[in-house]
Amino acid sequence: MFNLRMFSQVISWGGNALEVAVLFRAVRAGMLRIYSFFYIYIASTTLGIVVSLAYWLAPQHYADWYWPVQLITLILGCGVVLELLRHVLGAYPGARKFAVRIAVFAFCAALLLAIGFAPLSFARSINGSMAGLERNLRVIQAALLVSILFLIAYYGIRMGPNLRGMILGYGIYIGASLMTLAETVYSTMRFHQFWIIIQPSSLLLALIVWLVALWSFEPNPVPDPAIPVEMDYELLASRTRRALRATRSYLGRASRL
Repeated sequence: MFNLRMFSQVISWGGNALEVAVLFRAVRAGMLRIYSFFYIYIASTTLGIVVSLAYWLAPQHYADWYWPVQLITLILGCGVVLELLRHVLGAYPGARKFAVRIAVFAFCAALLLAIGFAPLSFARSINGSMAGLERNLRVIQAALLVSILFLIAYYGIRMGPNLRGMILGYGIYIGASLMTLAETVYSTMRFHQFWIIIQPSSLLLALIVWLVALWSFEPNPVPDPAIPVEMDYELLASRTRRALRATRSYLGRASRL
């Protein structure tokens, strides 16, 4: 009889082997410093080996290992998005700084919100609470990835194969993660059986994309100086500063009434 859990575990082991291969190629090609956040994330996913061992050696403690490991990789996954922003907007320092600040603010807001509601959520279910945190961070990551793709398409920013592969692979994994997290809302036994293999399979596919795209270092093409990214950023920043000054002035007048 076909065992979905066994099949999922085999896929996970294949993913562990590919994670090691991706890290090995990074060392050989000298890319650890270039894409440091990304490779820290890849290194963190190898902690899945610990979860796999817990599943087979001590199933009763599987959940005790799963969520701490998942939380570590989830937070470090936010670093991947920051890495992408850093390289996509590498030639535009003002826009890059603004985009990274917005991303950091969004991630911190999601974490602080989760911490604030942690006592109430954990009292109900630790699994539900952690799944909610993961869902919120994945949605933010997905929104930022879509924003990155919009910037690339709108301004015609050219990318090398390294960056294209990083975006494609992480997009595949984020999309599949959001599908599996929907299982917590629309839970059926049939979907749950399907869910068992979705996430490890998506990670395996992402790792294959990353191994091919990051086999060697390929720098981004020289940016077109005619692209008005910085000009648009300065306009947006100027409008934002005026709006903040107007808001502070209004609040100051209101407080004196």
